[in-house]
Amino acid sequence: MAKVNQKDRYRQRASLCYEIAATMFGDKATSMKRLGDIYAGLIEDFDKSRTDGFVITGKNVRPNSPAKPPALPERIEAVLQLRE
Repeated sequence: MAKVNQKDRYRQRASLCYEIAATMFGDKATSMKRLGDIYAGLIEDFDKSRTDGFVITGKNVRPNSPAKPPALPERIEAVLQLRE
């Protein structure tokens, strides 16, 4: 998939967030400034790979959570029959 250079768009969004933050107070201003920082970070990190923080494994380590038991074989067969 081709990368589309969004630096100008990110720069505009960061600038807009900082302008809006200047008109606000308290937590709302802080949140808007953080959003501007995120856009500014996207400008700097555009050419970096996005998978640096992720570990790609071949198989799911925890296929079933405790809240969801594994599917019963008869249910699996019933679903397969319905698909046919």
